[in-house]
Amino acid sequence: MDHSPGSPPQPAPLSGSADTRGRALVALPILAAVLNGLASRLLPALDCDRRAYEMVTVLADLPVGVAFLLAALDAKQLGFGTTNEEETGPLGWFWLVVLFWPVTLPLYLYKRAKHGAKNLLVGGLLGVALAIGAGLYRGSVWRSLSCGSPEGIRAGARLVPSAPSQALC
Repeated sequence: MDHSPGSPPQPAPLSGSADTRGRALVALPILAAVLNGLASRLLPALDCDRRAYEMVTVLADLPVGVAFLLAALDAKQLGFGTTNEEETGPLGWFWLVVLFWPVTLPLYLYKRAKHGAKNLLVGGLLGVALAIGAGLYRGSVWRSLSCGSPEGIRAGARLVPSAPSQALC
């Protein structure tokens, strides 16, 4: 690479695997949105079984958890934190994305452009919006079935007593 003295170093050219990781970071929240949409259709069949609902929730949101790990791996592969002491490194990005993922995942997808990768901010914002919207919808379906109240929850095979007017499940 040829650059004049005093100018910042140019980022390395993007490798195919970095491009694939970037697309996966955009696709994983969208996959979570699709799974949450499918889970919303499944909820009436669960008969207000809280354990089954929690399992469906974990499985539907699992792609977002995978995105946390992939962001850290991608940050390491792209060299985050190696050229500038003030720059957030891979471990920092992992915790930022885990704790504040609706904001920091799109931010990470924007910042990776400084390391030679494609700026995927728009896709990241779209994926996060879809994932959050679908998760909220799944929760609203659960509550609309009166499963969100203690009277409507079935604990395993045992039905929690409820008033007849509230027994919708």
